[in-house]
Amino acid sequence: MYSCKSIGKLRNCNLIIKQINIKKIQFFYTKKMKKNSEKLTFIGILLYSFLSFAQNHQVVRGPYLQQISQNGAVIRWRTDKPTTSQVCIGSTLNHQNQIVSDTSLTTEHELKINHLNPNTTYYYSIGTKDKLIPMDKDFHLKTLPKKGSTQAVRIWALGDFGSGTANQKAVLQSAISNFGNKKPDAWIWLGDNAYENGKDEEYQKNVFDVYQNDFFKNT
Repeated sequence: MYSCKSIGKLRNCNLIIKQINIKKIQFFYTKKMKKNSEKLTFIGILLYSFLSFAQNHQVVRGPYLQQISQNGAVIRWRTDKPTTSQVCIGSTLNHQNQIVSDTSLTTEHELKINHLNPNTTYYYSIGTKDKLIPMDKDFHLKTLPKKGSTQAVRIWALGDFGSGTANQKAVLQSAISNFGNKKPDAWIWLGDNAYENGKDEEYQKNVFDVYQNDFFKNT
């Protein structure tokens, strides 16, 4: 049986123990929160750095067109850093109301555009989910006419052309002069397109860099 004095000592002891435990708990949570905060700060810095890195990208190839049909087309381009992909497209330069996007991060961008009308010119813009390249009147494509159409079609067929020589550039200037405002409806490559070995860097230097401004983005 405890006296009031003894009970008081026990109460004081319990109080001291509780205070110590509370301090330990506070210290534990403070330390844990500090570590979590440091982790979150570190993750935030990494995320910010990555987003800044991704936003400051450059298009190093394209855009260029593939698989144009009556109702669709594929638009491709390459960036120097991985980004998301987005194409806005419409029947006029200032009314690009169809949006196709891909949130995957890549340097090789490829988007399939569907639900287009036959024999129609469309203007498009490319970029990321957050930022598009400014609109350019030369960024356009024309879908194929309906099956059975008898309208004339202009085809430019080239073979053994990616040599990087003065002759290649002379042929290009001659084609531009002859086409005038009537660009070819189809551009067919017959083979041996980039010399000497068909490597990616040879395609870049002797094909994409040569024809990009005049043909790739709209033919």
